[in-house]
Amino acid sequence: MVSTKMNWPSRKPNRLKNFDYSLNGAYFVTICTEDRQNILSVITIGEDDFPSVKLTPIGIEVEKSIAYINENYSDVTIEKFVIMPNHIHLIVVLDQGVVPALSLSDLVGRMKSFTNRRFNQIKGTQNAILWQRSYHDHCIRNEDDYGNIWGYIDQNPMTWLNDDYFED
Repeated sequence: MVSTKMNWPSRKPNRLKNFDYSLNGAYFVTICTEDRQNILSVITIGEDDFPSVKLTPIGIEVEKSIAYINENYSDVTIEKFVIMPNHIHLIVVLDQGVVPALSLSDLVGRMKSFTNRRFNQIKGTQNAILWQRSYHDHCIRNEDDYGNIWGYIDQNPMTWLNDDYFED
């Protein structure tokens, strides 16, 4: 009998093994667009060598989604973010009660789902995919780690041409 199962490369697990991502804490999250499409913003460098991030219509929807989370989830705060052409960086703080309302994965999934629906409405289609399947996270360990990540997010537009996610 011939197997019809494809030999796909196995995916490296992105989450920490046995870690509860609904625990209170700060998390650094990076989410990339599908195939790293440059569709969220355009970065230009002005005469003063200072970068300017101009959001596209879908980038505006991503920003609205972040604002919605901050306004409607009392136990979640997105304290810092940047919307780059093909990815976003977020500092997400969970400060939930004894019984957590949602995990980091739940929150990212909701945001990705909502913005993907808006993406399809903007494109006038139903099948377009905005985000790649997973996301990268990092549990922020202390104040130094938090400060370094905050600075990284601030500097990200300035270093766009040398960014790991840069594609012309």
